[in-house]
Amino acid sequence: YKTTPEILTILKEKNVKATFFVLGSNVEKRPEIVTKELADGHEIASHAYSHKLLNKMKPEECEQELAKAEKLINSLGASPVLFRPPGGAYNDSVIAAAKQHHYAVILWSIYTRDWQRPSVEQVVNSVVNSVKPGDIILLHDDNTRCLLPMPLLSL
Repeated sequence: YKTTPEILTILKEKNVKATFFVLGSNVEKRPEIVTKELADGHEIASHAYSHKLLNKMKPEECEQELAKAEKLINSLGASPVLFRPPGGAYNDSVIAAAKQHHYAVILWSIYTRDWQRPSVEQVVNSVVNSVKPGDIILLHDDNTRCLLPMPLLSL
């Protein structure tokens, strides 16, 4: 969440909309960021409350993760319809909990591994060399800021 305000500025300058999969714990700490994302016309989606692997939890714990995040997100005026499980880890219990919240479960088609801190050139090349219409590119706020001024947004 440290770099999200910068990202929002760049997205606004480029007139680009994004989907932000937010953690409830971050919404709790910095609700003004989600409010700004909404005001700028971005989509808010759920990434659960914490970043724990939901497929390792009991079904009721998984449900609590989703419900707690949803309550926080809803309190800011967003009604998420998309959900991305932390780490992309899911099982039948996670899918059932998502379904109970009327979420479509979304993963990604291009995994940049940006959390491993590769160079900007490596990330851009991995996307540009494989992106096609409809792809979902997984990027994390703290690692994305340095990519946005690049021509990547014109794809």
